[in-house]
Amino acid sequence: MEKIFIYRQLGVMLRSGVHVVKALEAVAQCCKRKDEQNVWLEVSREVCRGSTLTQAWSMQPDYFELIEMGLIKAGEASCAIDDICLDISSFFSMELELKRKLSSALQYPLLVCLGFATLSVMVMLHIIPSFTPIFDTLSHLPLPTSILLSVVSLMQNKALWAILGILIVACCLALKTYRLSSYGQRQWQSFVLEIPLLGKIVKNILSARFCHTLAVLLRSGLSLNSSLQIIGLALANYPLALALEETATGVSQGCEFSEALKMGKYFPRTFIDAVHVAMEANCLDDVLERLSSFYNEQVNYDINKLSVLIEPVLLSFMGLGTAGVLLALFAPL
Repeated sequence: MEKIFIYRQLGVMLRSGVHVVKALEAVAQCCKRKDEQNVWLEVSREVCRGSTLTQAWSMQPDYFELIEMGLIKAGEASCAIDDICLDISSFFSMELELKRKLSSALQYPLLVCLGFATLSVMVMLHIIPSFTPIFDTLSHLPLPTSILLSVVSLMQNKALWAILGILIVACCLALKTYRLSSYGQRQWQSFVLEIPLLGKIVKNILSARFCHTLAVLLRSGLSLNSSLQIIGLALANYPLALALEETATGVSQGCEFSEALKMGKYFPRTFIDAVHVAMEANCLDDVLERLSSFYNEQVNYDINKLSVLIEPVLLSFMGLGTAGVLLALFAPL
């Protein structure tokens, strides 16, 4: 969120004719966090010492992403730093909007599941045990009732809760370690793309980011091969990075961009055909921007569709759970 404002302000000041060092010092004073302010002040000092913006950015790898460094490098080469800063601001703004839409779509079902699980535990621990004296007077209990009483008995065991808590913490730590490993990240990213509907949303988000970023890089003057290499590293998605690596290899060997895209086996045929037409018409950056808008619209549609599909599934799940508990309680009668 902070970078959106910083790059927009930096681009406007540079376009207005403000010296780059003065502009960097000005955006540093606008930063709310002290560590972020120190980063921009250090960048301004490096530029004042004679370093290029690319060199100054590369000295702060923990703060500046690879895509920022690549765009700034392209901006310096094309003498259009102001335009590049505004493009970076637009890029982060689009990223933030997509994240908000996806999180808002998943927030409601997660809250409903958490509330239902909490209510179920309270019922199991405080309400159902009051029926136990009634069930003890019966010589034979139906199977659903016996299962329900066994579950309640297990849930009242404090040792079981302690063991369950330890297992949950251990599983979370193991999953986090696995996700942080390079192998785990590759497997997880490939798995997410195979999930129905959610995988389509993630793939469309990646496609929109790819199209917009490539359009910005090409417009800034970078070569197609260099742009593909930067995007593959910057987007940090293994299936897409692997496809772009194959594409970059094909481009470096002299293949047309549309033919090289087929080697990656990631983008659909319609996308490749659109790129082929754009290459022939010499308007690749414009077509990529339109494709980015198309994928963003598709993401919005799929997110709304996901929200609509999740609600009846959750209601059915909660209804079946409630019906099962009622059946177990009243079956002996």
